[in-house]
Amino acid sequence: MAYEFCLEYGAFPIKDEDDFFASKEDIPYFLQGNDSLIAELKDMNELFHELFHTVEANYEYIGGQFPEKISTLRERYHQLSKRVLKTYQNQVTIKIEPFLL
Repeated sequence: MAYEFCLEYGAFPIKDEDDFFASKEDIPYFLQGNDSLIAELKDMNELFHELFHTVEANYEYIGGQFPEKISTLRERYHQLSKRVLKTYQNQVTIKIEPFLL
């Protein structure tokens, strides 16, 4: 099973890249018990979602108005992706997607 580390609206930052029908908000099994890492990933994900204005089922990217948030997010993304890879690379395959903002 392979996982991807990426920021996607409505999804947890680490998800099974092959399971299209699984809940994208589920926390992968291999992270269970690592509460501090899960909390940091959730915080990063919250910051990412602050870059969108959501009305009902529609969302609009407004991140261009917040360059400081993007800078912080970029730093967290790189730090956490390295940490996840270092910690779990011997247990599961994790593909780190580029940070695109």
